Amino acid sequence: MERKNILIIPDVVASSGGLVVSYFEWLKCLSNVRFGRLTKKWEERSKLMMLDAFEAAGGKVDEEHRHKIIQGPSERDIVFSGLADSMIAACHETIDTSKKHGCNLRQAAYINAITKIHDSNKSSGLFLA
Repeated sequence: MERKNILIIPDVVASSGGLVVSYFEWLKCLSNVRFGRLTKKWEERSKLMMLDAFEAAGGKVDEEHRHKIIQGPSERDIVFSGLADSMIAACHETIDTSKKHGCNLRQAAYINAITKIHDSNKSSGLFLA
């Protein structure tokens, strides 16, 4: 029987995904611009050039797949991508801190949180030490 390693991420890290998505929504409201709007046409042109090069080299792409490729990501796709990236980084950071300080993952998550609060306050001038 093969034994698999299981890693249990602390609740404070796992539940932060909702906060990350709320932050994305806040950014979107501040800018009054949909996610992806600024780069959508650039991405479409870039993908069209790649498809054209692929087809010029003898490759074949049917119209349905061609349209899906050129269309690019939806706003939902972009949010999920950002969420995944943020959560993966948070998990790696928690594991690294746990190894560095020789503590469990929950303690490491709190160390990271307190460090970020401290650094934020210090850089904003709210903390003098």
